[in-house]
Parts: sequence; structure tokens; C-alpha cells
Amino acid sequence: LYTLSRLILLLNNGHDRFGDAVVILEESMTCALLLIDIQQGIMDKKPKHLTNFAVLLDDLLLSAKGSNCEVIWIRHHDKELPQGSPQWEIWEQRHLVTHHKIIDKTYNSCFKDTHLHDYLQSKHISQLIMMGLQTEYCFDTSVKVAFEYGYDIFIPQGGHLTFDTPTLSGDSIKKHYENIWHHRFATMVAKDSLLKLINEE
Repeated sequence: LYTLSRLILLLNNGHDRFGDAVVILEESMTCALLLIDIQQGIMDKKPKHLTNFAVLLDDLLLSAKGSNCEVIWIRHHDKELPQGSPQWEIWEQRHLVTHHKIIDKTYNSCFKDTHLHDYLQSKHISQLIMMGLQTEYCFDTSVKVAFEYGYDIFIPQGGHLTFDTPTLSGDSIKKHYENIWHHRFATMVAKDSLLKLINEE
């Protein structure tokens, strides 16, 4: 994703509630896969649709490995995720992340008091594919801050997670936020379209 060329891609084949979204990925722009708070202590709580999320994550990581896509993990720490603890680690050490960039944070935003924006600018990265959790907290905040910084944001369908609450189901929360993000802050993208795009680069 990653010095993109060619590309006007018709997404979702008209079968998604977001409609026939047309995304133009500009030539010479570069993109990164930004993975937010996918950490052992959170995933052990079994957010909804975890299995499908794992398949999507693994597919994107595998595709990125054979491309020019940079993978960036955002890792949160607080009293529930103490720095250096097993709970704080990347989920199951996803495919051993030693060759990936890791940025630590303490706020809901990936950008506040981190060097993420400066790093992306230094790499001339202007487009972000964002995955992670939790939908209504760190993920939503980071999407909106990235938008304010001027990044083009793509969110794979099924690419963010949350939990049921006493008043709302996890599915309702996700649908609510997706409807806010789509064509306002980001573009929701079908998995197959993203994989096709990565594999073509």
C-alpha cells in the first residue's frame, strides 16, 4: 500500500450497507497499516467477533509482509495494562513483531504525546489503514485525530472490536460508529478489496 499506482477501486460490489463506495488511491502516496491496542490483556477479555477479526488481521499482516506496506503497532499502557506485563504485550506476539514499528501511548489518541505523526511525516505516509480497538474509545479517537492531521483513512469491515455493555450490544456500538466514520472521517472498505490492493503492489 505504499507508493500506490493505477487505482480506482470499486468497493464492496454494491452489497454493503455503505453502498458502492469508490476510492481513488493517489499515485505516489504511501500508506501504513496502523494497528491500535491489539494487546493480550484486552484480547483475553474476548471482544465480540474475535475470530473473524483474527483472520482479517492475519490476512493483512501476511499481505503486508510481501509488499512495501509498513506495519505500525500502537501499544497502550495504564493500570490495567502495566508496561512490561504479559497483558501489555502485543496479542500472542502477532507473528513476532520485531521487524515492525511499535509506538507506546498513554492516552486514547495514538497521536497525543507520541512521535507517531512525526514518524509518518518522515516516511511520507499519507494514507492509513486502521485496525484495532476499542471501537468507542481509542479507536474512534485515533480515527478522528488522524483525520484532523489530514490523513486519508481506510477501515476494513470487521477491523475494529468492542464489547457488549449493559445498555448497548457491541454490534450496535460498531454500527453506530461506522455510520459516523464513513465518508466523514474515513472510508469503510471490504476485506477482499484491501487484500487485492495490497497484493497488486
